[in-house]
Amino acid sequence: MKKYSSLLRPACVTLLLQIFTILAQGQTRQVSGTIKDETGATVEGADIIVKGSTKGVRSAANGSFTITISGASATLVISHVGFVTQEIPAAAGSTPDVTLVRNVNALNDVVVIGYGTQRRREVTGSVATIDLGVTKDVPAANPTRLLVGQAPGVSVTQATGRPGGEFSIVVRA
Repeated sequence: MKKYSSLLRPACVTLLLQIFTILAQGQTRQVSGTIKDETGATVEGADIIVKGSTKGVRSAANGSFTITISGASATLVISHVGFVTQEIPAAAGSTPDVTLVRNVNALNDVVVIGYGTQRRREVTGSVATIDLGVTKDVPAANPTRLLVGQAPGVSVTQATGRPGGEFSIVVRA
């Protein structure tokens, strides 16, 4: 019996250490909060990511979010198009209220295309901007009518001569 006890003791210690390690790693906690802009309006669709991991969520329509973190605390990276990215510390059970600040310069750098977004300098095609402010005094029954003559390579025509008829929009490829 003494032979086995000398072999069994280190095996039990090793097994207990492994169990405690697994339990310590398995502790996950919830962090909930709200994302707002500087005017106090809630921000929908903000990305909240745990720094150094691939865990992430998006804020709901009311700006709220709930994310699971490992351990007692973590750093959350919060970003949204048009806002400055922020990093905030978050402890388990805390409810951080984050205020995002608008980044006016970043809006000029992002171009929305049919299959995603790219920076303006990386787009290989033509990019045109339509300023609807110059069309505010133009009487139009259909908003599509406001696009006529506003962007090169975009042809807007009315299919029939009847008032309220449908428009056809053709973008040069």
